[in-house]
Amino acid sequence: MTASLIDVAKGSVIGHRTVTIVGRRTDLSTSEHDVWTGGESGGTTTRAVPSSAGAMSIVSSSADDAAAGTGARSVEIDYLDGDYLEQTKVVALAGATPVVTTELGLRVQRVRVKEAGSGEVNAGAISVSIGGSLQAHIPAGLGESPQALWTVPAGYQALLLREWIESSSAATGRLYRRASGATSARQMRREHRTTSPHGGSNARALEAFTQKTDIMFRAISDGGAAHVVAGVELLLVAL
Repeated sequence: MTASLIDVAKGSVIGHRTVTIVGRRTDLSTSEHDVWTGGESGGTTTRAVPSSAGAMSIVSSSADDAAAGTGARSVEIDYLDGDYLEQTKVVALAGATPVVTTELGLRVQRVRVKEAGSGEVNAGAISVSIGGSLQAHIPAGLGESPQALWTVPAGYQALLLREWIESSSAATGRLYRRASGATSARQMRREHRTTSPHGGSNARALEAFTQKTDIMFRAISDGGAAHVVAGVELLLVAL
C-alpha cells in the first residue's frame, strides 16, 4: 500500500475513501452464482435488483432477534436511495415479524448488526427485501451481510485496486459491471481460475467505474458443491 492510500484509509484525504467488499457462498454449483449468502440453501442464484426505489422489509428467522432479545436487537443498513445517494438507516428488529421502513431504497449495499443482546450476534438469519425481492442477507451468527455486490454511489467514481477469489475446489470467478439501470447489459471485466484444493486467484488492476455502476462478483464450480469467498477493494473519489 502506498503512502497516499494509507492517508486515504486514515481519512486524511478529502473526497477519497477506500471500500472493501467481501462475499461468500457455501454451495457454489455448476451454474453461475452471485457470491453472496442470499443464494445459499435454496435461495436465488443471482440478486434481482429493483428498477425503482421501494420500502425495505427486514425480518429474522429467530424470535431472539428483537428489541429485548438475546440476539440482534437492531441492524444498520447502508443503502442507496432512488437518486443513488448514500443513506444509512438503523432499524429495530421484531424477530420473525417484518419491519418495513418508510425510507425507500434502490440498492442495499451492506447490512450489519448494530446492537445485540447477550448473544452478541444475530441468532437467526436476517433478510432485507425490496418489493419482495431479497437484497441482503446476514447468516445466523455472522453479524454482517457477506456479499460481493456493490453499486457506485452518485457523485463518486470508483477505482478498482484489487480483486480476489478463493474456493474449496476448482472454480471460475468473474467480475462484472452493469451501467445504471436494472435492465442495462452487464459486461465481464475479468476472469479468475482457482484450482483444487483450496485454490485462489489474486489480481491488482486499476480500472475506473462510473457513478451508478453495479459491480458483481460471480462464480461457477467445475463440479460439485464448493465454498467460495471473493472480494474487491475500491478507492472512491468524489466527482
